[in-house]
Amino acid sequence: AEQVPPPFPIPAGEGLFRVGSAEPLGRGGLNIRMLSEAYQNTVDGVGEGTAVTGQFAAGIGLANILDFTLSLPVMFDIAGGLTKYGSGDLVTSFKLGFPGQFPAGFYTGFEVAIAHPFGFKGDQVLNIRSFSRQEREVAARLLFDINRETIGLRLNLGYLAQSGIRSTGLTFGGGVEVGRGQIFTVTAEYSTEPNLFGGSTNRAVF
Repeated sequence: AEQVPPPFPIPAGEGLFRVGSAEPLGRGGLNIRMLSEAYQNTVDGVGEGTAVTGQFAAGIGLANILDFTLSLPVMFDIAGGLTKYGSGDLVTSFKLGFPGQFPAGFYTGFEVAIAHPFGFKGDQVLNIRSFSRQEREVAARLLFDINRETIGLRLNLGYLAQSGIRSTGLTFGGGVEVGRGQIFTVTAEYSTEPNLFGGSTNRAVF
């Protein structure tokens, strides 16, 4: 399971699974998104288990180039007949997105995100992962989009500037979306950020 969630909210407007988009919602735009992810685990002295996270996010366009997004995870762990469940930390962000002059489908953006340590902090017998970071996290990233008819490319380059439980450092995300605006869409992405152990957490989603 993820020992610490990514420092940015899940994309509530344009974007992929974790990789964000520079394209803004526009003034008055509103989008709500839900997604889930699950990981298999082996817990010492307990046995096989599963960690499930449901993500709920909402984004609103405050201006033509400015979005506000909030994201809240609901977490559920089970192993050996034991369970642990509760909410994770609330993540909020402000994003500026600007369309490029050439090519027409090119966007650049800048996002600042804050993770607020409001997640469940109670002690339970099962402890696969912490539901709260315990302290505030602050991160920022640059976003780049290139859209061509039904194909979109997304690149994110950021920095985790403040954290009480893991090292600060660079974050990266990149992905492609095939079938933009169609009934069926295929996406692939890769992302990485610092983890608890001084290394990095890498994700590949297809």
